[in-house]
Amino acid sequence: SAFQNWQSVVLFYSARAAGQRGPLTRIASGCTAEEKSALRALHAALGSPQFRAHFTPDYSADPKHPGKRYLFFNKPHGLLHWLTHGSFNETIVALVDPDMLFLRPITGLFPASHYLTSSDWKKGEAWPRVERGKPAGQQYGLGSHWRSFNRKYICGVGSPCTTTTAQEAQKVRSV
Repeated sequence: SAFQNWQSVVLFYSARAAGQRGPLTRIASGCTAEEKSALRALHAALGSPQFRAHFTPDYSADPKHPGKRYLFFNKPHGLLHWLTHGSFNETIVALVDPDMLFLRPITGLFPASHYLTSSDWKKGEAWPRVERGKPAGQQYGLGSHWRSFNRKYICGVGSPCTTTTAQEAQKVRSV
């Protein structure tokens, strides 16, 4: 939509102004051929190969309610599509919504504990950098309540998310 386009342009410019290194890829789901063409033209006008677009199918059909659409399905399924079909070499991936702005670059380093705001962390407990098995993220407010969801259905049988304890979920997997 035009609204999402402008949000993305502002996000891209804030990343540039903050000195963010590496590519930023907009994941766009369910675009028509005309919308894809317009989005490619918009990205070309930004004048930087740092800003990319990845197109996915429309995932908004609600499988539990035929004929109804749930647009928010596009976010997790679009991300999975990009992770499995996209082209990237980065070892750290940050999911950023288009209504956010960069105030400083995102890096994998956390040199000071003031970056962490969860009351569950004690000084010296947090790892100093993002690496495999040691993610970092912004708390959204759901906390560990996601454990009450049907995790075998959402994550898949055998996924580590199905065995996450309440303490681990609150401390290092909180959303």
